Amino acid sequence: MKWKLTLVAGVLVLAALIAWATLLRKPAVPLLPVPPQNAYDTFVAAAEQIDAGVDNWRDLDEAEVARVSAANAQAIADVRAALDRESVVPLDAGSNATDLVQAALDRDRKVLRLGRAMLVASRQAALSQDAAEESAILVDLLRFSRSASRGDLLNAHTRSAALADSAIGRLVELTPDLDAAVARRVLQQLLANPLPVEDAATVVDRDIAVVMQSHSAGERLVLSSVVGSQRQQSLQRLEQVQSRVAAAAAALKLRLGLRLFQLENDRLPLKLVELVPEYLPELPVDPATGESFFYEPGDDDAYLLHRPAASDLEEQP
Repeated sequence: MKWKLTLVAGVLVLAALIAWATLLRKPAVPLLPVPPQNAYDTFVAAAEQIDAGVDNWRDLDEAEVARVSAANAQAIADVRAALDRESVVPLDAGSNATDLVQAALDRDRKVLRLGRAMLVASRQAALSQDAAEESAILVDLLRFSRSASRGDLLNAHTRSAALADSAIGRLVELTPDLDAAVARRVLQQLLANPLPVEDAATVVDRDIAVVMQSHSAGERLVLSSVVGSQRQQSLQRLEQVQSRVAAAAAALKLRLGLRLFQLENDRLPLKLVELVPEYLPELPVDPATGESFFYEPGDDDAYLLHRPAASDLEEQP
């Protein structure tokens, strides 16, 4: 009996030592391999050329919109041309905590400036009443939001979701007036660039691992006591953000499909299933519930379209 107790005690001690060693060891960071011709390098270079006027982009008058848009034209052209290449945010997982925070702030500043510059360019296209160019810029802003966050940390994905949300919101406003060619191009790009670009668990685990890498063994031991609860909270927040943007993108696909159907048939479909497969390969569903969107055609080319769980039935032209 005594030897059994000794054996159990030995096993417990060994398990404790293994757990201790695991906590002390730096965690592996799930980094994405950086491509040889990284589009993100182009984004960084272009960000340095952006006119400071974009920082107040919401308050620019028409003259300032034209000036800032012209000043940023080459940088935006470089970014848009780079979107066809693979992009991965290069992280230095070996940096200390201060360097990591500063690097993240620098990335946010550059990406936000580029995003705002693209929004200014889209406003200039709107002022010129060029719906085709405005929609093309907004689609590229959507693509940029994916490319500029791929491989990055939690805050970057939240920031990029906000850029995507802005692009989708304006595209929803434009959809009722798009011609068939433009609507089809926008829809093709949405289908080719699904959201989110990375699942929430991968992003949160990378964020935690990078932060843990930057601390000493003793600090990691202290942090390990709160990692579990912090991970769950971060995961829930990011999943909610991603779900909201993915739902908005799914609804936009439906609106574009409805617009194409309407243009070619001079009426709205009685049911969404009529959009498949001519206009959509399949019907998008709500990412949070997996259920179909609510749709009801009305009079005068108006319709209702909303998420299954929504309570505000907003009529859409």
